[in-house]
Amino acid sequence: MKKTRNYILLLLVLLVWASLAGGISLYIEGLWFESLGYWQVFRLTILARSLSFLLGLAVTLPVLWASVWLASRRPRSQGFWFKQEFVEVAQKSARVVLLLVAIGVSILAGLVFQSNWMTLLQFLHKVQAGVTDPLFHRDVGFYFFSLPVFRLAVNYLLLVGFLALLLSAAGYLVHGHLGYMNGFRLTRQGRTHLSVVVAGLLFLIAVRFWLARFDLLYDAKGVVFGASYADVHGWLPVYWLLAFAAALAAISLLLTIPARSVRPAVYCTLGFVAAYLLLNLYPPLLQTFIVNPNEIQKEQPFIRNNIQSTLKAYRLDQVETHDFSTGQPITQKEFTENKPTLRNIRLWDWRPLLDAYGQLQSIRLYYEFEDVDVDRYSINDEYRQVMLSVRELDFARISESAQNWINQHFQYTHGEGLCMSPVNEVTAEGLPEFFIKDIPPRSSVDLQITRPEIYFGEKTTYPVFVRTKLKEFDYPTGDTNAMTTYRADRGLAINSLIRRLIFSWELGTYKILFTGNFTDESRVLLHRQIQDRVRRLAPFLLFDRDPYIVIGDQGRLFWIQDAYTDTDRYPYSEPYPSRNEPRFNYLRNSVKIVTDAYLGDVSFYIADPGDPLIQVYSRIFPGMFHPLEDLPDSLRRHIRYPVDFFDVQRDLFRRYHMTDPTVFYNQEDAWEVPNEIYRGNEQLMESYYIVMSLPEADHEEFILLVPFTPRNKNNMIAWLAARSDGDAYGKLVLYQFPKQELTYGPMQIEAR
Repeated sequence: MKKTRNYILLLLVLLVWASLAGGISLYIEGLWFESLGYWQVFRLTILARSLSFLLGLAVTLPVLWASVWLASRRPRSQGFWFKQEFVEVAQKSARVVLLLVAIGVSILAGLVFQSNWMTLLQFLHKVQAGVTDPLFHRDVGFYFFSLPVFRLAVNYLLLVGFLALLLSAAGYLVHGHLGYMNGFRLTRQGRTHLSVVVAGLLFLIAVRFWLARFDLLYDAKGVVFGASYADVHGWLPVYWLLAFAAALAAISLLLTIPARSVRPAVYCTLGFVAAYLLLNLYPPLLQTFIVNPNEIQKEQPFIRNNIQSTLKAYRLDQVETHDFSTGQPITQKEFTENKPTLRNIRLWDWRPLLDAYGQLQSIRLYYEFEDVDVDRYSINDEYRQVMLSVRELDFARISESAQNWINQHFQYTHGEGLCMSPVNEVTAEGLPEFFIKDIPPRSSVDLQITRPEIYFGEKTTYPVFVRTKLKEFDYPTGDTNAMTTYRADRGLAINSLIRRLIFSWELGTYKILFTGNFTDESRVLLHRQIQDRVRRLAPFLLFDRDPYIVIGDQGRLFWIQDAYTDTDRYPYSEPYPSRNEPRFNYLRNSVKIVTDAYLGDVSFYIADPGDPLIQVYSRIFPGMFHPLEDLPDSLRRHIRYPVDFFDVQRDLFRRYHMTDPTVFYNQEDAWEVPNEIYRGNEQLMESYYIVMSLPEADHEEFILLVPFTPRNKNNMIAWLAARSDGDAYGKLVLYQFPKQELTYGPMQIEAR
């Protein structure tokens, strides 16, 4: 007995510890959301998770509790399997055990249901997409927001029903209702209860087959993704018949409850199973003997559905196509008219430039350039393409003797400034020509940086304490260091013993309790790595891999992060990257996120207001997303078409530029992204930014470009460009070269 009490006490201590740890983390997370102005987002998320859990618990627990209670009643007559004396002894403990199992299973089921909180919120705030599927003619919004909830509800109820069946059967077995006496026997009360449960499961299976019709739109076994001839003429009627058969079996089972034998129930269930097995033979036979010998004729309309849906799902249906001839010689007039384009021809590749920045401008070992971004600025009244990189502080590069807690969290708190150079200029020594360089930043053009400190960046992975008694390291000045103090009121206050206790627990160090460096103004900056920061605020978005830095108004630095809405529920659309490893089959670059590199403030802007997913997120979290027009003009001039999104479109467009079903079926005109030579190795060519004047345009603009070659050939057949400036932002333009003329591709130029 004493040992049991000790185990119970230990369990209670562990539960209290887990609750305390989880509660502290939740409290700090709430403070952090509130400090950024997103308290309502945090509150709604916690509320949605809690209500989802309670909803799952409210559905599961009463059903399982009632099942255990019904199965725990004594038989009206002598039980079958056990003697009555055993039943009386077992009943006292069996009911308690089964009820505890029911409670535990209900909690686990509630946690499973809780994980679908966003699915439920999307359903409650659903919108119409304005596009219908070609088979059932339902709005695509039904597949995005309603169908997942219907499927979730049916699958969850099936799980609950199956658990109820297991617990009920166990209860009836232990309490003597179920057994063998001159054959398999079950008492009347047990037979009635279990028949109702099985009938309920059959009704749910009928609904599941009805919903399975819509899954035909995502079939990956045909010539193309989506419903094929065998699906529409084979599986579709089969699912209707199976739904009818399951419902009929359920009704028949309910009607046979008054019978004294379990045989009618068994026959009803076996009848449904037989119908299922027989009907499943029809679609494969249809595919083998009708479709395969006439595949192109039978599948042509379904190939067309796949092409049209894929183009819409990835915004490829709006590509403007132009013919472009390369056979005419270039004249001096064209050189003169395109002087700004020639002035912005990229000579620098970002990879060797990153090495050059590291060698020339790191200044100290603890500074590092993580990446090189490509952008455009108006410099001395000229539209110039530039490359720039932020100088961040990498604490791991500081000498080991100086790697202590005080230095990491109080003094080495931020990076310093950036480097900028034009894409087309090289010094006599083969080095980049700098527009902005050194520490503190010095500019040779009309761009100035007045707030160069990088408190929030790509390498700021640990929390820091600011506004303390200690000065922060700002930048080196010869034999000494310039020191500074964080001047903003951002971060979380750490001005009381309670706050110190909380952050000691959360950050896992006792030193916060005993250090004498804090003042009433001291604050802690958390989640400073910008991608981690935005993911915590909006975990429902998909994020671009490459945030980039922008010089905004008054010389302040801002990070711009592209984000996407995605789903795998667009009817007929081809999954990316493949059917075997699908991540999504619908993608939109709907959000631009701006993070202040000094303050850490985060703002979300809607870049694609026509996207139904971002419309729903805006309704779920009112006030979180702002129109792109609200983005300051100094930053809006620097939004760009993201490479990650463009590369997805590029990879799909290699095949989906063929809009004729027969040509697509035969893959007669498939394209490839060409290879290039980099440092002696052949590799796939990257999409790249460039400033140039398009043939139909009257001025230079910032575009993202990729060439195409025919499959297994090296000559260039076309190039695709995404525009980024002004009202043309987001437009895709394709220039196709004459097939009867030879246009050299990248590898042919390399060979020459």
